Amino acid sequence: MGRVSGVFLSLVVFAAWVSAVLPAAAEPILLTSGSFVGAGALGAGFGLGFDHIDLNGPRFQLATAVEESGTASARLTNLSTFPREDALVDFSTSIQMEERFAARLDGSQIALAAPATMSFTASPTHVACQDEVSRGPVCIGVAPFTFDADLALFGSARTLHLVGGGTVQGELFRRSIFGDGFSSVVVQFNFGASPTPEPATLSLLTTGAIISGAGMLRRRGTWFATT
Repeated sequence: MGRVSGVFLSLVVFAAWVSAVLPAAAEPILLTSGSFVGAGALGAGFGLGFDHIDLNGPRFQLATAVEESGTASARLTNLSTFPREDALVDFSTSIQMEERFAARLDGSQIALAAPATMSFTASPTHVACQDEVSRGPVCIGVAPFTFDADLALFGSARTLHLVGGGTVQGELFRRSIFGDGFSSVVVQFNFGASPTPEPATLSLLTTGAIISGAGMLRRRGTWFATT
């Protein structure tokens, strides 16, 4: 009986030690609404320009304005060239936060540590292409996506595992401005069951991306963060 008690006590001590040395398990936090919009030029070394990140759920809220100061960057994971008609295109995108940022969890404000990566993983989708008088060749695709991010609380071993999903719409276009030919993309990720961007919204974003992309190709990265 004494031997059994000794073995049991040893197991209890070992379990307590393991719990103390292992990092806290990530908590799954569901996101149900929000959006992310990025625009930039296609090609190696170019990133996406964006000005905010908006993530929301019953327990978690993040609405962060991003200044053009290198505090965050975004990039397309797989797409780097202008597609042909009916090509399979992957609009997957990742965001890298370089400085700690604020959010709300269960009604309380928290600080999240950096660096931190947020991943939008889109399903490959076929794009439909057409020539437009005002914008030239344009290819558009819509696909479902899943979101994943492991965010550590600043000054704590606790980690939040954010998950979610929705619909991404991407517009790719080829344009020649000031004698420079280039290809650009606008991606809009909307959380929820089946949200899709309004056509007018994407048209405005595309126009801005054309102008910004032209300046970027001349200044090699002044507007958009590089990967």
